[in-house]
Amino acid sequence: MMAGTGRELAITHGAQFAAQRRLRDIVGALDSAEPREGVELIREANGIVAKDLVTHERADETKVYPRLRRSLASGYRLAAMSRVHRELLHLAHLLSRMSEGLSEGDIDAMAIRDGQRTIESIETIARIHNAQEEDIYEHAAAS
Repeated sequence: MMAGTGRELAITHGAQFAAQRRLRDIVGALDSAEPREGVELIREANGIVAKDLVTHERADETKVYPRLRRSLASGYRLAAMSRVHRELLHLAHLLSRMSEGLSEGDIDAMAIRDGQRTIESIETIARIHNAQEEDIYEHAAAS
């Protein structure tokens, strides 16, 4: 893998970390959120996931992983990473549907908790996934 690609990946992961930190803050804020605030926070999280995480995962699949396949002896690691991408996209879809159906008048504590769990799952999986990608990128750069 070329050094420029490694720098590019570090930049995109830096943006991912900021998005993940905000998602973690939203998860915490939802603990005590009133209905109006809960709706706003879940919608904000949905926007972050759609704009930052989903876009990143799709770019990995179409741009980064094809380049990495040439540097890695086995495609197994990338197959596993692609599976994580599919799970993140599935959770993003659930959050999107949840967000679209929310209104201050009909949200309750259970709906806020469901949103919180979904957001927390997305953030946790994305954080672990990025760490795994970093390991793969280091291995590819050393090859």
